[in-house]
Amino acid sequence: MARQAGFTLRALRTVAAFAAVAGISFQASATQLCATPSLEGHLSTRLLQTELMVAAIYCGSSTHYNSFVRSYSDQLVEAGEKLRGLFASVYGSKQAPRAWDTFLTNLANEAAKRSYDERSFCARTDAMFTALDSGEVRDLMHFAEAMPFTDRHSVPACTTVAQADLPPAAAKKN
Repeated sequence: MARQAGFTLRALRTVAAFAAVAGISFQASATQLCATPSLEGHLSTRLLQTELMVAAIYCGSSTHYNSFVRSYSDQLVEAGEKLRGLFASVYGSKQAPRAWDTFLTNLANEAAKRSYDERSFCARTDAMFTALDSGEVRDLMHFAEAMPFTDRHSVPACTTVAQADLPPAAAKKN
């Protein structure tokens, strides 16, 4: 058990180190990326999935995580497809996979940090697994949106450009 825990901590540290290095290039281009209201729920779903994936590793909840993925696979696939589509439209087909992988790594890094920082991380995620395993949660997106951490995705909401943000020539035309 101690050896497995050591391996888990090393794996999380490796993910964190990779995210720190890879995140530099993603953060520089993240200003181009924004989420429409219809994509916010998919982002929340992805954050929930990542939180539970880290719980599977950090808290030893892999059986619960595997059940979660089987039970909600259609909704998880839909969220993934919508978000990959967003990344493809912003970054293009060549750069999108790398930007997507970096984004996911950053999410995992943040969840791993919470798992270290929050004493109640395992109890909190165990309660989520219990609710999800109960069969009472039909709409995963709605469940995910109610979680306090699912707004921590670093993708800003899409907004219209304010007059003050326009270049002087464009502002005069309006």
